[in-house]
Parts: sequence; C-alpha cells; structure tokens
Amino acid sequence: MNRNAAAVVEQAEAYASLFDRVSASGRFDDASSDGPVRLATDQELLEATASVTRLIRLAEAERVKLAGEIARRSELPDDASFAKRMGATSATDLVAQVAGVPREEAGSVVRLATAVRSQEGLSGEALPAKRPCIAAALAAGRLDLTVASAMVRVLHKVQPGLAPFEVDELERQLVARIQEGYSADELLAFLRQVPSYAHPEGQDSRDEDLAAAASVSKRRLENGLTRWTLDLDPLTNGFFESALDANTSIRRFAIVDSDEAPDPTDNDRRPLNRRRVDGVHLVAKRALRSDDG
Repeated sequence: MNRNAAAVVEQAEAYASLFDRVSASGRFDDASSDGPVRLATDQELLEATASVTRLIRLAEAERVKLAGEIARRSELPDDASFAKRMGATSATDLVAQVAGVPREEAGSVVRLATAVRSQEGLSGEALPAKRPCIAAALAAGRLDLTVASAMVRVLHKVQPGLAPFEVDELERQLVARIQEGYSADELLAFLRQVPSYAHPEGQDSRDEDLAAAASVSKRRLENGLTRWTLDLDPLTNGFFESALDANTSIRRFAIVDSDEAPDPTDNDRRPLNRRRVDGVHLVAKRALRSDDG
C-alpha cells in the first residue's frame, strides 16, 4: 500500500477506534439509532470531530492528486487528451462528472491540483511541485482545501514583480501560519490583505485615506472590563499584528517575568482570543520594559 493511502487507512482506523472505546466501556446502546455518537463524552466528541476532519482532509488531498493526474493527461493534444477521449470538454468537466460535484468546485480542485502536483522535466524526470509547501501541508492533512486554494490564488496574484525566491518564502510563511492556531476564517481574512503587503507600491493614495480614517477608542464596561476598538490602517495593523502574533503563538507564547525563552513543549489549548489577551499583556510589559522614560 502506498504511503498516502496508508495514511488515509490509519486515520480511518483511529476514528473507528475512538468509538470502539465507547463500546468497550459499556456505554454503547445498540438500540440507539445514533449509536456511540450520542453516548460519547464531550471530550470524545471533540476528539472524534478532529479525527474525522483530518480523515476528510487526507481523502481530499488524494482527490486533488487524482485530479492533478487527470489534468496532466488532459493537457495532451486533442487526439490524445484524456478528457476528450472520455467525452468531456476539459479536465474540469471530467472531474465534475466523475466526482459528481458542481463545475465550479471541480475547477477549484483542478487549479489547486495543477499547483501542487509534481512536475516533469524535459526528459521525464520528476520535479518538485510549483507550490511544494502547500502540497506537503495538504498531504499531511493539515490544510483545508478552501484555504489551500486561496493561498494558491494569492501567490499567483502577487507573483508579478517578485523574485522567485520571494514568492517561495511567502508561500513558506503562509503555510507556517496554519500552525499558529488561527481559524480558517482568520486565515482567509489575512490572505485577502497579502497583496497589499507584497506590493505596497501603488497603494499610497489608498493607504493615506485608510490612515486618515484609522482610530482607536476605549470604553469602560459595567462589568469592570475595558473595551478597546481598533480600526487600523494596513501599515499600523502590520506592525501590531506581527507584535501580537509573536507573543500569541502556541509555540512561542509564555508570560514570563524574566528573559528566559518559553518552553517549546508547552501546549496551550485555550481559544485564540484568550491567548491574544495574554499576548497583549506581554506586548505591553515589554514596551514598558524598553521605555527610556
């Protein structure tokens, strides 16, 4: 069995074994139509959801890989095109027919597949994918298809005007963000801002307008908390977000009174919004510590 298929099978077995534990504990009710799902503890339910999500991602990564091969074979001349031989007009149409998905979804899968599939040299030798970091994250089940597709689109958009190594480094940084505990919505919101960061030239007039509209307000709440509302222009937000991220990351975050580095083995499972509170705390402390008065 190939490595990718084995990963899918292994994850499926992990998902099944979680409910085996429910059955073994005597909590499984055969008469219940919902079976062990209804009888799982809160923690077991969360574990199962995370497990089946990774299983879906691994399976989707395999579908992307298959779609990439369909696209490759369909790029041959008309008389040899796989899609044409199957009676389809294009690789997208063929994937839509075989997978039973809307053409728009099939198109997204094919475009992603083209970016993450391995390439071939002139003599047929295997070459790395155009987007190797995204390909690796997909294959490991760490990246959602929607986010992966958005990453590919953004990299394609910012590519003009950047050196190849700069695009590669940007790809690496984008993929690294998925390890920092951000939600898919937060990642997609960040990706929408990437072009203005990558190509700040040409944004001057717009940035001036945004800077003029930026504001920070503070309001004391009845429960004793203080609500800060920040409407930041892209440049200010870039500084603020970078500083906050650096002190919020699961891998790097720790509130310490000394200059000791945080323990990389710490595994903070709190929601991101709670870790951000501590991140703001640490940013403020460090700012005061470096203040020359």
